[in-house]
Amino acid sequence: MKSAAEALRGDYPEVQEISKIEGQLLIDARSVATTHSSTPLGWQLKNATAGRVVRLAQDGFTFSQLRPYPSWDVFLAEARRLWASYASAVAPREISRLGLRYINRIDLPASASLEDRLEAPPPIPPQVPRTVQRFLTQVVVYDEGSSASATITQAMEQTQGPGVTPAVLLDIDVFRHGTWDSTDPRIWEAFGKFRALKNRIFFASLTEAAVKEYE
Repeated sequence: MKSAAEALRGDYPEVQEISKIEGQLLIDARSVATTHSSTPLGWQLKNATAGRVVRLAQDGFTFSQLRPYPSWDVFLAEARRLWASYASAVAPREISRLGLRYINRIDLPASASLEDRLEAPPPIPPQVPRTVQRFLTQVVVYDEGSSASATITQAMEQTQGPGVTPAVLLDIDVFRHGTWDSTDPRIWEAFGKFRALKNRIFFASLTEAAVKEYE
């Protein structure tokens, strides 16, 4: 993985080693003792200008795209290129999970309510005060068409300071468990189906008024 990280340094100049840290606290009647260990996991690479972060680790490969967002084709092509570099260095025996996750931030101005933005806001009994300061809802659904599951999380973003617009986070994580070879072309076909399912969930989760603001 270090060789893969070095090979990608030209496009991802910020390179940081990542480790797994474990600790124990042992207490008996006479003493208190602590132990800890650190195990190297891999490398995290970042291109701040392009908003890209790559994680090359023993427990998996992750490619994240922050702002500015390119097209889907550009994103997928870069993911395939980075995966080829990782797979060449690590030679994984098989892939056990595929996932595509989108975290969307939806502004909630003072004049708008959760019902104005979300099709399925948290239910509040009539006798309970209507001002919501925090909430969290999560469901996991299964789609037969794509043979994928999706974890749909809605939450109120923590905001601080005057003039900060509150926001709702709509987190959509589409995934499938199975067994694939690292060069199996069906991997990339699956991501296309994941994206289609994500789009269905995204537009179904927002009200018509909220969707119009993002057109």
